[in-house]
Amino acid sequence: MRNQGFMPRIFTRHRYWVPHIAAWLAVALLIAAVWLHVYSLIETDHARAIAETNGDLSNLTRVTQEHAQRTFRNADQALRFIKAGYEAVGDRLDLKTMMAQGVIDAGIFNQVGVIGADGTFRLSNLPINNSTNLSDRAHFTTHIAADTQELFISKPLVGRVTGKWSIQLSRRINRRDGSFGGVAVVSLDLNYFTRFYGDLNLGQRGSMAMLGLDGIIRANRTGSNEHFGIDASSSPLFAHLRQGQQSGTFRAASILDGIERLFFFRQVTPYAIVTVAGIATQDAFAAHNRAKTALLLEASLATLLLLTLSMVFSIYHRRVQRDITERKRAAQQLADSEQRMELALNGADLGLWDWHIPSGEFTHNLRMASMLGYGIDAPEMTSQLFASLLHPDDWPQVRAALHPHLRGETPMFEVVHRLRHHNQQWISLLARGKVVERDAHGRAVRMVGTDLDITEKALAEQQLRIAAAAFESQQGMFVTDAHRMIQRVNRAFTAITGYSAADAVGQTPRMLSSGLHDAAFYAEMQESITCNGSWQGEIWNRRKNGEIYPQWLTITAVQNSKAKISHYVSTLTDITSRKAAENEIRQLAFFDPLTGLPNQRLLLDRVQQALMASERNGQGGALLFVDLDNFKMVNDTLGHDKGDLLLQQVAQRVAACVREGDTVARQGGDEFVVMLENLSAAPQEAAAQAELIGEKILAALNQAYLLADHVYHSTASIGVSLFNHQHNSVEELLQRADLAMYEAKSAGRNALRFFDPDMQAAVTARATLEADLRQALQHRQFRLYYQPQADQNGRIAGAEALLRWQHPQRGLLLPAEFLPLAEESGLILPLGKWVLETACAQLGEWANQPAMAHLTLAINISARQLHQPDFVEQVLATLTRYDANSKRLKLELTEHLLLKDIEASMEKMQLLKACGVQFALDDFGAGYSFLSYLKRLPLDQLKLDLSFVRGALTEPDDAIITVAIVALARSLGLGVIAERVETEAQRQFLIKHECPAYQGTLFSKPLALAEFEQFLHQCEV
Repeated sequence: MRNQGFMPRIFTRHRYWVPHIAAWLAVALLIAAVWLHVYSLIETDHARAIAETNGDLSNLTRVTQEHAQRTFRNADQALRFIKAGYEAVGDRLDLKTMMAQGVIDAGIFNQVGVIGADGTFRLSNLPINNSTNLSDRAHFTTHIAADTQELFISKPLVGRVTGKWSIQLSRRINRRDGSFGGVAVVSLDLNYFTRFYGDLNLGQRGSMAMLGLDGIIRANRTGSNEHFGIDASSSPLFAHLRQGQQSGTFRAASILDGIERLFFFRQVTPYAIVTVAGIATQDAFAAHNRAKTALLLEASLATLLLLTLSMVFSIYHRRVQRDITERKRAAQQLADSEQRMELALNGADLGLWDWHIPSGEFTHNLRMASMLGYGIDAPEMTSQLFASLLHPDDWPQVRAALHPHLRGETPMFEVVHRLRHHNQQWISLLARGKVVERDAHGRAVRMVGTDLDITEKALAEQQLRIAAAAFESQQGMFVTDAHRMIQRVNRAFTAITGYSAADAVGQTPRMLSSGLHDAAFYAEMQESITCNGSWQGEIWNRRKNGEIYPQWLTITAVQNSKAKISHYVSTLTDITSRKAAENEIRQLAFFDPLTGLPNQRLLLDRVQQALMASERNGQGGALLFVDLDNFKMVNDTLGHDKGDLLLQQVAQRVAACVREGDTVARQGGDEFVVMLENLSAAPQEAAAQAELIGEKILAALNQAYLLADHVYHSTASIGVSLFNHQHNSVEELLQRADLAMYEAKSAGRNALRFFDPDMQAAVTARATLEADLRQALQHRQFRLYYQPQADQNGRIAGAEALLRWQHPQRGLLLPAEFLPLAEESGLILPLGKWVLETACAQLGEWANQPAMAHLTLAINISARQLHQPDFVEQVLATLTRYDANSKRLKLELTEHLLLKDIEASMEKMQLLKACGVQFALDDFGAGYSFLSYLKRLPLDQLKLDLSFVRGALTEPDDAIITVAIVALARSLGLGVIAERVETEAQRQFLIKHECPAYQGTLFSKPLALAEFEQFLHQCEV
């Protein structure tokens, strides 16, 4: 058969100059690609240099930002102390003492002081020159203009007193009527900042500055030069700040020395200050410029090489054209050869085709038609039919192979492509052909070729590629024959096991055995393979280095065409990391990281399981709640690391005391819970069994502990709650054991107690009392009673304000009945604030009564009150609000209260002491009596504990202690007052030993306000 137009006539005549243009165009594209790549590398390196520089500058500005924030906070804190103190005591405020005690940091300030309303210094740490008037200074005039409470930061100036560059930070001081009373001011030495910037080592061209948002440089260090007060508002920095940026970068020439730099800035919030760090671009891009020069040189060399190659190609092409005649002769010879090839292939299993290119005539043999699923009735092959049969994705590769051959650039045409079969399936063909005739101009006239059906071969190769890719997956794989001899392993197998292919091939999988699995395990594995054709599961194997590890193994049997097993394919995955992660997650989720004991979560689960088991089998059980006595003292005195050691040793001792199958858990802090199971069903016997183990635990915990280099003794309190087959909730059992533990502590600690229903009643009563306390605060049910304090002559010098609760149902309650609960619940804070408010209000009223203006009023301060951050401000503000004389207020503290964070307590006491407030140490001698701190505390008075006063006449030791305390106070310049003086004999003993003040029922019981004032009137009469 003959068909026309086998291929579309898509080819145009080529001319002599086309290859030249194509070659030069290709060279131009390559050169352009080289230079684009070089440009990309230069830009990437440039971006890297900028990023590294910005990272360095960002870190520097973060350091200077934190330095500035810390400095301004210290300055503002000093201003607040000065403002509060001056508003409270006026010119009596002692600035030098505050600086000497470290309340105000003297290291960074040129001057600290108070400027009066007339513009002259009222207070200063430097000698005051009354002729120096600062009323024209911005840090003064700003506060006159408006009643602002904001911190003011001035522009740089040279101090009229110090003569140094500084900035002034100030806060307004108000008189008691709210009018302008002056300014608290600190002068901040700007050299403090430039010295710090110098330590950052920015180099000779580096720059570090602190500017205000007004554009004025507060401090700058560029190289070794320092600058202050220069207007930099024209800097691009402020364009970024006006856009609301808190931090960022910019590039500009410095207004100070004209050097271009990369800058990074950060705002110093909440102050109107910004810090800027800059590095000269010459320094920042030095390495980049060297790399850029090298890249440009390499690109130039590459361009020269490409141009040279292009010239060589042009010369070569001209020579080829001279050989066209010879090619024509060769074409004729090839045509003869093609005819012989056609005779040789006649009858062979190849599709043979002959394409006459100018006319488009196409002839093929019957084999070609049968490949496409047609017989002798096959349709005529046309270019349109071929185009519709050719797979769309194969057109590019057909053209790529055909066009060069038609132009004479390749000796053969060869391509693999797909055609649509008559059954609509795709078949793969290997097409080979050759131009056997050309015209006088070298154009192809006739082409002959063959097609070979390679569909099955292509599918087989594809399957082989897929199998090879799958075999070299991330999972380890090995293949054995039917006799379990290893024939092949992949790279992942070697990476996991350590055995190479040379090590494994010819061996059996027994080489991997860990020895941890018995024969039954392998028998079950073989049974699964025999019955199901596969097995998978977790198995422990051994690596070549001897390490035993877990793996997930899958074994699949492969059968041959006769349904006989020919091979076994095994895949294995190392699950060491997954198992470790699972164990770690379980450890974190269910075990205490310090002691390794089950945590509360696991404990609750085990208690729930134990309750269910008890319901099933009728056996009893018990929960033991173990709490260490005075554990807080370990942390406070020896440190938390020793506390952790103690907890670890306690866990070990408790675990050693229980039976196998019992649970020891750490509830949290210093609390442990022991769960005992399988106790007797009889409650009495179960209680005896639990008590026996509890006493064993107490005995073990009473033994001495070695905490590093410290020997420590500790005890514990244990509460026990029994459970049996009756329904109990986990929460109820834990609550009962907790209540029993607190009962053990109430019994003196180092004891064991069982849960008693009366405990629940006590808890209910406590909850009711707490609710009543909250109502009492809302409905003002509290009262202050006043107990007089007398001197040696019997004159009433003051009183102690004692708190009482007028309960609507229970009547007048003493503090012992409700203060402990107020401390625990946190209600002591609003209650203490009420006491302070009421006492200061009373002092304000007495100040207007001549007969009572001399009285001091003592109130007790709780630990929570003293440890509030704003305690000092609370006291001073309350005194100011009620116009009370601070020297008439006495705050009573206990030794136990001061033990917690004593340094912070001393700082607050010193601040209040500087403002006139007095301090008394209550119950002195009854606690720790920490004499090393006594001389450092700003105390005015020691309050002799009542136990010594009561026993002074009957117990020689009490008399000696009383006399010693009075003598100690006198030697330290402190006053002494004895409380609970009830008899004249006690008073005479105290007078004999020079105790100057007394308080007790001998003079008067605590009185309501009206009764107290009447009592004072009677004393005067």
